[in-house]
Amino acid sequence: MGDVVNGPPRKRVRYAINEGPDFSMAVVLVLVGKEEQKSYIHENLLTSNSDFFKKALTKDWKEAQERIVTMPEIEVDIFKIWMQWLYTGKMFLTKEDDIYTTPEGILSWEWARWEGCYNLADFLQDHDFKDACIDVAVEAMSSTGRWTLLLPRALYAHSPRGSAHRQLAIDAFVLFCKRSWWGDSPGAPIEWYKDVLKRVGPQLDKAIKRQSLKVYFDSVTACQYHNHGPDKVCYRTKPAFQL
Repeated sequence: MGDVVNGPPRKRVRYAINEGPDFSMAVVLVLVGKEEQKSYIHENLLTSNSDFFKKALTKDWKEAQERIVTMPEIEVDIFKIWMQWLYTGKMFLTKEDDIYTTPEGILSWEWARWEGCYNLADFLQDHDFKDACIDVAVEAMSSTGRWTLLLPRALYAHSPRGSAHRQLAIDAFVLFCKRSWWGDSPGAPIEWYKDVLKRVGPQLDKAIKRQSLKVYFDSVTACQYHNHGPDKVCYRTKPAFQL
């Protein structure tokens, strides 16, 4: 009997033929930013994830005929993050030198890119990518223990009233942030302040205890702050790449 070799768990590599991606599908040329950075993306991937591209490529528009979509107002770096997510199901948006200190406190460029991704998701009408942005926000707050005002700013600008996404901005602030921060959040949406008060009011009699972001997020379901609802499959259950 041979020696037992310790190592990583065996990874599944055997699948049915019809489960694999079809690379024969047509590609679309997307020209991004003022410099018109070229990106070639499979059409099926665009139209199945983005209502914006679905309309642009299936209607009697110039883009549908030429299979070229020009997006001069979109940031190249942010679009690249979305394109990588389409093919991998992962968001590549952190850098080693993201953290920096200002008189206002510790800040991170990651959150600026995150806000750009959420704004792009709304523009492209990619609802799965929007939910993925929420998961990234939860993961970032859990791992760093830091909250950012960019959260309510982005979520309230690009989500409807009563959205599960907005609830994340409310809960994270109420349960984690220092009480001294209340009323000292310049630029925060007024509607968010109102929602925070609605969240706090009924609990004043029994008091509200602050808690760690990680502890709280570990206690709720993975879809707690997703907008897909009970009638739509969560993006987490979909293949990372399917044409």
